[in-house]
Amino acid sequence: LEGPSPTYNSPVVLRLSGELNREALGLALRDVIARHEALRTVFPVAEGEPYQQVLDIADLVWDLPVTHVVDGGSAAPVHLLDLDALSWDEAVRELPLVGPMDGTPTGEISPEQLPGAIAGVAGYAFDLAVEVPVRAWLFAVSPEE
Repeated sequence: LEGPSPTYNSPVVLRLSGELNREALGLALRDVIARHEALRTVFPVAEGEPYQQVLDIADLVWDLPVTHVVDGGSAAPVHLLDLDALSWDEAVRELPLVGPMDGTPTGEISPEQLPGAIAGVAGYAFDLAVEVPVRAWLFAVSPEE
């Protein structure tokens, strides 16, 4: 195995609106991981050789971190690009060209940091020797989004 890498990541970005029960979402994602051994498999190394180890759900260390997108204390809503309103070729052209944010976003970020934070988590380097191959992050833009 090549070590921590985003090589096989399949990032998915979803925009959720309405009231969200974060605890229920976290438990639902954990339940999906529990039902699929491949999602709870790590590859530790013994004597220089990796081996497959399926974690028991009770041993699974998994959380759903929340990063709040704040706009300097103003009450103005955070503007996000509405990809649904664009044709497929416009969506590609209109995406902001940003590099990933350094580190995993935690706590609060500004609206300007959001694209880099999303790029950063999409490129998260999994260490499959100790981590399951599934991660999720929530970016709270407002109480309803």
